[in-house]
Amino acid sequence: MAPQFLADKKIVQSDNTINHFVIVDVKSEFGQAFRHVVLPEMAQSIKLEEGVLAMYAAIDKANPNRWYFYEIYASEEAYQAHRITPHFKEYIEQTAEMTTYKKAIAIKPGLLMNKGGLKYEIE
Repeated sequence: MAPQFLADKKIVQSDNTINHFVIVDVKSEFGQAFRHVVLPEMAQSIKLEEGVLAMYAAIDKANPNRWYFYEIYASEEAYQAHRITPHFKEYIEQTAEMTTYKKAIAIKPGLLMNKGGLKYEIE
């Protein structure tokens, strides 16, 4: 995998913490367009939403049209609030025709630990 965007806040895991692993396949002709929509959306989410604790994105080196996302939210309420933000709705609208496959997998980690403050975006 090749990291594209990594950002997080200090995570204090609780019974309410939500973790999603998301796989998205992008049509080859939309690779750069998808990147230019999804990376700013992730940056806005981590910056503006208190309940968004981590946003990580990578592409598959063997299949650069496959994106992997790992997202951590403080709670189900934070996740649902994220889904109705203008930047998320815009992402969904702008990328609707760019993708061929999306799958979200709920993850229940044993223990989440980090220092917070990670920020990486590929140029």
